[in-house]
Amino acid sequence: MTLKEALLLPAALAALACAFAFGALEGPGNRAFAAALLMLVGAATCGPFLFAAAPGAPRHAPLRQGALAGAAFAVAGAVACAAFGGAPLAGALAGPYAFALGAVAYLLGGGLARAAVAATGLAFLATLFHWEALFLLRAEDRKASAALAFALNPAAAASVTLGFDWIHCEVLYRNNQTAESLVGVPLGGAGAMALKLLLIGGGAGGMGLLRRP
Repeated sequence: MTLKEALLLPAALAALACAFAFGALEGPGNRAFAAALLMLVGAATCGPFLFAAAPGAPRHAPLRQGALAGAAFAVAGAVACAAFGGAPLAGALAGPYAFALGAVAYLLGGGLARAAVAATGLAFLATLFHWEALFLLRAEDRKASAALAFALNPAAAASVTLGFDWIHCEVLYRNNQTAESLVGVPLGGAGAMALKLLLIGGGAGGMGLLRRP
């Protein structure tokens, strides 16, 4: 993926997210969350492929491209979310998410690792759907288990910043014990999640740069 493609892709995804949110959902709050969610899905799908550079480029070129592309995702996500009256920070979370996943794939050497990291990123966005069957029902402390599912999910953090009542949204979480177990648990928003992702991305990117010949 070239730098031009990496910078233009978030804008295209933002347009797609806005079109989907406007056509599929009613109400500014729902639409803002839908736009933020689709930007995060785009970040998870494309982020691991952003750390790239042309043959013969400077050693730091992949890290630079990944950082620039992450910034582009942040701007595009913020605009998409703000277009429906939502907090720009919630949409901007797509930037750190794309950067963190790209840095981890870069550290792992690219190749098939990129696809594996993308799949993992998408799985994190769905923790509140699959966590119950895989982990929650066996957990001794269900609130702690559900809190972990939430902590791994950038979409859930974005929903807190947007004030989107996903716990009571029947379309998304009807009869979902993971969501129900989070009642009374303090939940972090997009700001706290962004900080964690930037720390992960910075650490992985730095280690990836050091291990390159």
